[in-house]
Amino acid sequence: FMVAEMYYKGQGVRQDYAEAWAWFTLALDKGYKLASDSLHELSNKISRQQMEDAKRRYQNYKQRLKPR
Repeated sequence: FMVAEMYYKGQGVRQDYAEAWAWFTLALDKGYKLASDSLHELSNKISRQQMEDAKRRYQNYKQRLKPR
């Protein structure tokens, strides 16, 4: 969740809504309920192109973080 916040706000990293969306979604998958509010807020700011990129990143991270 905190990684997502950093990308959402551009704190210590380049602001990147697609990256923020991917990490917020991963946090929500793991049961971090506050991510839901952040995703809702972000949905009003993210472009269609960024959303497509975000979904690809999310799937990539989800696959890479899957237990082996």
